[in-house]
Amino acid sequence: MFKPRIRSFLSLHEAQSELAQRRVRVLTYNVLAQNLVHRELFPSSGNELKWKHRKRMILDEIIAYDADIACLQELDHVEDFYGQEFAKVGYEVELAKHESKKHGLAILYKPDIFALTKRTVIEYDKDMVFGPPTQLTGNIALILSLRFKSNKDGMQDADQPMSGLVVGTTHLWWQPETFYERARQACTYVYRCDEVARQPDNETSSRWPCLATGDFNSDPVDPTYAVITKTMMLDTQRSWLGWSRKVPRQRRFDILLANHGPHRGMAPTTDEDEVAVDMKETDTVPAKAADEEPIYIGDLKDEDLPSLEEFLNLAAKLPKCHSLYQQYASVDPTMARDIGEPLHTNYTVFYKGTLDYLMVIDDQPIPSITPVSLLSIPNATELGEGLPNAAFGSDHVAIAAEIMIRK
Repeated sequence: MFKPRIRSFLSLHEAQSELAQRRVRVLTYNVLAQNLVHRELFPSSGNELKWKHRKRMILDEIIAYDADIACLQELDHVEDFYGQEFAKVGYEVELAKHESKKHGLAILYKPDIFALTKRTVIEYDKDMVFGPPTQLTGNIALILSLRFKSNKDGMQDADQPMSGLVVGTTHLWWQPETFYERARQACTYVYRCDEVARQPDNETSSRWPCLATGDFNSDPVDPTYAVITKTMMLDTQRSWLGWSRKVPRQRRFDILLANHGPHRGMAPTTDEDEVAVDMKETDTVPAKAADEEPIYIGDLKDEDLPSLEEFLNLAAKLPKCHSLYQQYASVDPTMARDIGEPLHTNYTVFYKGTLDYLMVIDDQPIPSITPVSLLSIPNATELGEGLPNAAFGSDHVAIAAEIMIRK
């Protein structure tokens, strides 16, 4: 009854394989931590929410796509399930979790293809490269430098320059109204990924190709997407950034719902408190997990933050992010937006939209990474009223790409 729907990869005809020396399959997937599952948030889901059903569906789906690198968010049950299961199929696993949370990030890689040379964890609450945080969220990023192994013994050939791939994954802050904080975290993530790519290990001085993956909690209409992809920012997006550039003291959803932004993950409620969905939390649920609520910074003032212009000027110095799935319209126009991104990667009763990305960080005229194929996006008929269901174990769908890495 509970069996994952395995989707096909769709070929991109414009991929130029002759320019590349490496072919790699990369996946990113928010697997929905079990401690964040509450029935009030998934009213269309029944027994699909039970851990005994979800764990096998999620695991079997990840294994079926046979990614060389798999980036996971909201991963829990590592000690009693996922860790041993990933080891059985040959993955090396790097984990990172903030001390305030019960779930975390993971990057899986195949040790016959890659050797880990550097590991970096970024705590957005402590990283001030784009100014102080507006609130303490416990969000982090995990970045790995993975050196390619060349020969059958898994060693780099002596006559080849050492080369590899830098891969990051993250889960950005969820609260829909916090556009500025989410953009601050995203810019910090891109900056640190690029920093690692420029010095991927102690023996390499040349920049390695870089992929930034994860659940950005940012729809393509969110200003975060415009900032990191360097697309034209609309006046409404700028106003959302400016309006949310403040140190919050309490959440004013009455104002938010009336006046501001895409209300991702928010559901109607008759209670005085809100219900929020993508983060799988609600203040009205007795079993609420406290790790998805922020800590407000008492002595921080709005004037301690960079001005909006200062922030945007800093962001403009970042290398450009290229979303691999922005080409999705060329393989399945019925499931793509006008800008090319998929219609959805997160699909619940209360919110349906795109939050998950595979981003290439690269300012070169010819990108160092080119997608060859993209994992197909399921349509509304396949997904039903909302996820999880008997064919999809999370409220997100996995996205993946086969990429060619240029010489």
